[in-house]
Amino acid sequence: MTKKRVFMLGAGFMQGVAIRAARALGCTVVAADGNPSAVCAAEADEFVCIDLKDTARLIDYARYLQQNGGLDAVFTAATDFSAAVAAVAAACGLRGHTLEAALNATDKVRMRECFRKAGVPSPAFIELTAADLAAPADRLEARGNVRYSDLGAATADTLERRLGELAGRFPLVVKPVDNMGARGCSLVRNLSELRKAVATALQYSRSGRAIVEEYIEGSEFSIEGLIFGRRLYITALADRHIFFPPYFIEMGHTIPSDCTQDIADEVMSVFERGVHALGLTDGAVKGDILVRNGKAFVGEIAARLSGGYMSGWTVPYSCGLDITAAALTLALGDSPRLHTCGKDFFVVPLKQNCPFVSAERAWISIPGQVASVSGLEAARAAPFVKDVFPRAGAGDTVVFPQNNVEKCGNVLSAAPSRREAVQASEAACRKIVLRLRPHVAETDAFLAELHSPAEQQIFPPNFLQFTEPLAGAETAAKVAVEVLATAPAADSKRQRSGGSSAASSAFFDRLLADAVYEEKESFVLPCFLAAALGTACDLQGRSLRELLHQALEEEPGLASILGISGSPERSAVSALSSRKSRGSSSLDIQRKNGYWKALIRGGLQGLLYRYDCEKV
Repeated sequence: MTKKRVFMLGAGFMQGVAIRAARALGCTVVAADGNPSAVCAAEADEFVCIDLKDTARLIDYARYLQQNGGLDAVFTAATDFSAAVAAVAAACGLRGHTLEAALNATDKVRMRECFRKAGVPSPAFIELTAADLAAPADRLEARGNVRYSDLGAATADTLERRLGELAGRFPLVVKPVDNMGARGCSLVRNLSELRKAVATALQYSRSGRAIVEEYIEGSEFSIEGLIFGRRLYITALADRHIFFPPYFIEMGHTIPSDCTQDIADEVMSVFERGVHALGLTDGAVKGDILVRNGKAFVGEIAARLSGGYMSGWTVPYSCGLDITAAALTLALGDSPRLHTCGKDFFVVPLKQNCPFVSAERAWISIPGQVASVSGLEAARAAPFVKDVFPRAGAGDTVVFPQNNVEKCGNVLSAAPSRREAVQASEAACRKIVLRLRPHVAETDAFLAELHSPAEQQIFPPNFLQFTEPLAGAETAAKVAVEVLATAPAADSKRQRSGGSSAASSAFFDRLLADAVYEEKESFVLPCFLAAALGTACDLQGRSLRELLHQALEEEPGLASILGISGSPERSAVSALSSRKSRGSSSLDIQRKNGYWKALIRGGLQGLLYRYDCEKV
């Protein structure tokens, strides 16, 4: 019997699941990817290097396959090339969504227009191009000819008129119309921020277009399903966990959703209406749904399986449904009823129907260059952890993420309860430490941008976050206000945006100068840090106490800084207890204060970086 053949668009890590699933179904897989070194290329039976943006060449190659051995399906997962899949399917007479429907689900402006015409709840929107941001005299009929250096020249009145009803509805969301992974997406609160955000979004758009949308503040959900035979089958509903405004960084998802039945019904109903409004009829569909005050709005819908480790990992971990095999079976022209690993395909996988909960969580970094990574094996060995997927290793450059492809790695768990699953993934992430190379300009610049507690969440936020008022903060804040009032004009832009690095540094200088050192739980710390051992947490969820103990495990040499029993400087550090730290000291107080600032700004990484810089 001749094997069926599948043309797989993409051979990256996320497409590996689909390649393996197709082969498990007995198919021959031909994979295409623009990267000749795509990590899963070797898992396919054949590989061809084709840029996935080159739809014409993909069609030509698919026809070649069809005429030389046959072609039974074209497929992708976790890419933004569902329109290319539809174009190939149409050209070769294969099963799939129509090209028109796939384009509706790829271009965010077309998508919003479809929702508007069908009465599907979704954010109000407008489209902007480079021409809309240029000065009137510089606008050209060929909008793509406006230079990016000209952006922002349009007057406030011009922009307000262009925004229409959205002008009075800040904050707004800005996105490129044709990208994924939150690339180029941001929240803006005024016209000045809008100019910059649109310019950024345009650079991430293949078509040079951005969309500006109403901001829907509320809960967020990921949902996916298969549609065939005029019926939509919901196969997953998950809670999304979004952080770090003005960007939209998904630090993980938890599946199944913990929402009420009423909310689940509302989300599924609006998603189904959106799927039909786009004209999607035959294949996988996934969506991001927003819920405000019990009412659901469609964020986005795509004509493919989800990425972010959901369709390939957390869906089968939580409910047993092999959604990738089911979607492939559908693309091959068959019924996907039985590809369920023991779970009835037609049972909606809400929390009452799922035997397990799966939690995906990410770990992130302050900016710099990675010297080493520790804790990966400990994370993998943790109870309920299924997978640990690092994205950054020794020698890589890392940044504080502004989109979902700039995170450093992900942990996936599966457990009988939500609490166990979430704790497993979050605890595993905390075991992983990226130690950065010393004396790197990007790291130095990040640590210098220290925020006061009142501003600690200004992007990029301090890695250590205080949840309670700090002793001595009132006096320190007055000093910071004085510094801000006398800041040079060059710093005025940052003043308007909510903070001044000079003022924040002055805040902590005064706080540390006035601080009494206390001996607590084997540490000798400034009193405000000692008081926060159990309440302050870093962005990965480590308490300050846990962070300091982990820092000592990573670098025992920090004992002399933290005043740990047995260290050569313990007695000298202890002498600071019960008196203020201002004035001369054998310990060089300024040096130690540099450590405390690095700890607050950069967390565990900041503390280790400061130590390594002193040693090199």
